[in-house]
Amino acid sequence: MKKLLSLSFLFTALLFTNNTYAHIWRVNNTAGVVADYTDIQTAINAVTTLAGDTIHVEPSATNYSGISLSKPLVIIGNGYLLTVDTGLQANTNNSTIGGAIYFNAGSAGSVLQGLMITYYTYVQDSNIIIRRCNVSYPVYLYSKNFTFSSNWVYYYGVSEQTTGLSGLNISNNIFYYYSGITFGGTSTGNFTNNTCNASSISCYNFQVNNNIMTGGGFTPNNNVYFNNIGDGTQFGTANGNQQNVSGATIFTYTGAYNTHDAYWQLKGGSPAIGAGYGGVDCGAFGGPNPYKLAGIPSVPTIYKLTVPPVGTTTISVTISTRSNN
Repeated sequence: MKKLLSLSFLFTALLFTNNTYAHIWRVNNTAGVVADYTDIQTAINAVTTLAGDTIHVEPSATNYSGISLSKPLVIIGNGYLLTVDTGLQANTNNSTIGGAIYFNAGSAGSVLQGLMITYYTYVQDSNIIIRRCNVSYPVYLYSKNFTFSSNWVYYYGVSEQTTGLSGLNISNNIFYYYSGITFGGTSTGNFTNNTCNASSISCYNFQVNNNIMTGGGFTPNNNVYFNNIGDGTQFGTANGNQQNVSGATIFTYTGAYNTHDAYWQLKGGSPAIGAGYGGVDCGAFGGPNPYKLAGIPSVPTIYKLTVPPVGTTTISVTISTRSNN
């Protein structure tokens, strides 16, 4: 237990260096670990948890319950795929939310980051950000000014539930196996630097730039689209787009497509390198905010912890940390 307490305490101290004014609350449901709360919703509902505070959902072998937000909060997990993207976190368990997530009225400005999301998400207020998460269930969007960035998305994706949404930013995600986006003719936004495998881009009036698509489909639908790459004729050849480019020439294909996000990194000599609008790389790992392996959150992390056997009066602990942008 001493090891767990020391690790959690230091991680909390590191987080404080990134946020001087808002409070950081720890949630951990692992037996024997002392934290502020064992349940995320209890932390959210607490009168001491104020708008702008951060809730750190610590990794656990046990899923956390669903949550409902009516105040702006930052909720940060441990990342995902940590057993294949090795050396990034000392604790390779996930921070998994196993129930529905509701962004209710009053939650505008909230952020989810570094979480495993395994049930439905309902975005019902504006200026919500979901980034660096593993998303395996639908995200239903009811409000404008939404950012969905650098996520690992399986089977489902993001779809509008209210027409006329604006300020939508879908960028640097890896959509694989029948996932994607669905927006109607009156919503507007940007779909940039995504990697799409067997996925669908269904939108209108969007700026669609710097994406890579293997399998799946894209219909112009009054979109403006530049510098995309397709393994078929999805984007054509006008405006810097490339067609009939084999994925084998683009990606490293390291590991398996559905269990290794490194599979979708660009290989040396890839035709996607520098091929994006403005000279950036195409795909999720390109652009100003590239995808981060394992969804490592943008806070300091402990990636190595060396602790000798407990029992001596004096022990030497080695902790290796890194900052993440």
